[in-house]
Amino acid sequence: MRSSLRLQLDRLASDRWARRGVLTLLRAVWLALSIWCLGLGLHLLFSWPIRYDLLAIASLVCVALGAALVLRPRMQVQQVARRLDRRFQLNEQLSTALELEGKPVEGVADYLRDQSRQTMAQLRRSINQRQGMPWGEFGAVLALAIVVLGLLFLAGVTPSSALPGAEPLPPLARPQDPSQQFPDEPFTPPAGQQLGPGPGDQAAPGVGDQQVLSALADA
Repeated sequence: MRSSLRLQLDRLASDRWARRGVLTLLRAVWLALSIWCLGLGLHLLFSWPIRYDLLAIASLVCVALGAALVLRPRMQVQQVARRLDRRFQLNEQLSTALELEGKPVEGVADYLRDQSRQTMAQLRRSINQRQGMPWGEFGAVLALAIVVLGLLFLAGVTPSSALPGAEPLPPLARPQDPSQQFPDEPFTPPAGQQLGPGPGDQAAPGVGDQQVLSALADA
């Protein structure tokens, strides 16, 4: 049994709501990652401090807005029929057939409903072919995630870097001057040792000295 026009429009509205919800979430995550790329890029280029709290708050706001947009109610069946009529220039075919849905009509009205079901089936196939999964947005989010990880690596950010920074090391000790290590002290001779010759330390005159004395006596 062929599906009714209302059921086909309802399925199309559900598919559109789910597809737009996934697309909205991906774009929200993409925007959040872009904020991180901007903050890390400014830090690397201009040495600006990284405010993790501000970046996290901005990212959460983007994701929260995306989730809020996803929770919007989906379109009603009548709205979907009117939009399809305007988009594909069907001259109110779907809207009129939807109004006649469930009424005991014959002749031209019955033919109109049959044509509307066939048109709707063709439209669903065409829309599903042209609007598949948003693989482009998914690839963009994955690429931005890799870029953020690379920027974090370049910035030298580690999980422990969010903790308070360690105190600087004290200045290294320098070797002292040898003159200060070994100061000049006056020399103290050992006890019982004299610096100069004593009275009993004079040496006896040798042979050369006796000859000199003899020469002086002869003179």
